[in-house]
Amino acid sequence: MISVFLQTNGPWIQRHSNRPDPHTRDHRHPAVITIVGMILLLFLVSATSSVLTFIPGLLLMGAGTGIMLTSSVNVVQSSFPEQDQGEISGLSRSVSNLGSSLGTAIVGSVLVTSLVPENQTYGLALITVVVIAGIGLIAALLLPPFLFNLGQPHKLID
Repeated sequence: MISVFLQTNGPWIQRHSNRPDPHTRDHRHPAVITIVGMILLLFLVSATSSVLTFIPGLLLMGAGTGIMLTSSVNVVQSSFPEQDQGEISGLSRSVSNLGSSLGTAIVGSVLVTSLVPENQTYGLALITVVVIAGIGLIAALLLPPFLFNLGQPHKLID
């Protein structure tokens, strides 16, 4: 479902991520959209739910994640000169893959835990992801405001 949403809304996500200040604006709102989607999944989905109850949460997660990831690539790539773009692109992709692997490992560990009854591991895993996403949102809010000119190194705004 997230993949379908990302594919159908790619042009909108592209336009939204290319706004002048993706560092400050585009990392906060999409993070909130993603967290709201996770919370919707937590409250709307149960063991006996139909597939339709997943749609609102997954759509919001897909929108938030797509906007956030697209704009984060723009922020990273625009912070370095043209001659370093190949190396920065490879490093950015490697760090992204490492983060995805770490997140999968954490959620997988929570899903197979024996600390809670078997029918409660989904909720615990989703709460864990919401907490980690909240920490990421707080980190994004604490970043200093930068002005990014695509292709130019960033400068602090006074």
